[in-house]
Amino acid sequence: MFFDRAVHDVVGYLNHVNDPIPVWEEQLNDFAYDLVFLIEPVEEIYHQDEDRMETFEEALKVHKSLTNTYNKSGLKIIHLPFTTPLARLDLILKHIKNG
Repeated sequence: MFFDRAVHDVVGYLNHVNDPIPVWEEQLNDFAYDLVFLIEPVEEIYHQDEDRMETFEEALKVHKSLTNTYNKSGLKIIHLPFTTPLARLDLILKHIKNG
């Protein structure tokens, strides 16, 4: 089963905007995932719109906050490179197969 977002993302974002909810942070260990796949924002394709309101520099800071939140929970993070969707899928499937 795959999730596009997790509770960790919400907590990471709230920490980024300096509005943490401590009880949510305490509950993160209740949400364990085998693997976490993260892709760093890529400037060449990044653009702001009504859904993506952060500047690229801000997106990098959010990404760092998300990474820190997953790390604090002890979850295994796989940093995916920016490549074609098919190549990313291949990397994901290899990591799933190898655990």
